[in-house]
Amino acid sequence: MLGEELPLERLQFGSRELGLAMSHVLAGRLVYVSGGRGKTPLLRALSLSLYKAGFSPLYVKLEWVRYGWGASEYIEGYYEHHLKLTGFPAFRDYDVVLMDDGELLAYYPNIYANLLRDVGGKVRAVAARADSLDALERTLGSGVVISLGEGSGERLKLPLGLTSIGRKVEIEII
Repeated sequence: MLGEELPLERLQFGSRELGLAMSHVLAGRLVYVSGGRGKTPLLRALSLSLYKAGFSPLYVKLEWVRYGWGASEYIEGYYEHHLKLTGFPAFRDYDVVLMDDGELLAYYPNIYANLLRDVGGKVRAVAARADSLDALERTLGSGVVISLGEGSGERLKLPLGLTSIGRKVEIEII
């Protein structure tokens, strides 16, 4: 089961890693969650915990961001998905940003230039594969790494739109 498919009630709210991430984010530090399985559920639990603590977090799943989109286009395009993933609405006046699929930012930084411009210094947590952390630190700055073990995600991730390159599609014109 993918991390975004896990029901909110099954997220690990009492985990040591969540407590560690929460303490660093509350102190204003950037946190990188890396390693094997469990990055997305941890980031989702962190976003809900921040919301319950009085913050207005924005959970950004980079795999869904289209080329050239800024934060407002993402919020508008994925408002319902944000609500389903986190249990709260996407705020236009967000004060904390959590990024999932951070390796995409490392591999394709130009695609996310407008989004990065919009979220500025508000990024406090990034879930990414371990091999992308050096590139992410060059882009977002240094941070505390919370490792969830060895390995990486099983599926190849591409930004929205690039997944269709080289494939045949059938278009029906009405």
